[in-house]
Parts: sequence; structure tokens; C-alpha cells
Amino acid sequence: MAVPESPQPATHTWMNPMSHSGQALNTINDTDPFAMRYWARQLRLSEAELRRVIAQVGTDLQAVRQCANRPPAPRRGTIRRHGG
Repeated sequence: MAVPESPQPATHTWMNPMSHSGQALNTINDTDPFAMRYWARQLRLSEAELRRVIAQVGTDLQAVRQCANRPPAPRRGTIRRHGG
């Protein structure tokens, strides 16, 4: 008798705004409240500031970073070294 495979755990794409497609890596979904909170936090902006920047340059992540003058956030686990 064959053992049925256990079902794969449900993946909730709403939990990670980066998981939809390659396009999501380069754009901000300004219609998704969770994505807006996520990117505002990543870019160290308020949601209102993020909306203003998006109104100016669109949803392209690089353009938003440039306009907001925000470098990419460090990856988790990255050790920041201070000059000395």
C-alpha cells in the first residue's frame, strides 16, 4: 500500500511582497497595504513619504530608492562594521 504524500505547507505570498515574481523584485505594489508598509519600513520612510515619492517617480524600486536617497537595506545577519 502506498503512503500518501503529506501536503505541502501553504505558502502565503501575502506574507512576502517579494515572492510573486521577478517583477516584484523591481517594483513596489502601491495598491497593497502590506507591501506599502513593508517597503516604507525597508526604505526607512513613512507611508505618506513613500506615496509622495511613488507619485513623483513611479513604482520602480531603484527610482524610489534614488529619489528618497535611500541605499538598499542590509540583509539580515549582515554584520555592520563601524570605521575605526
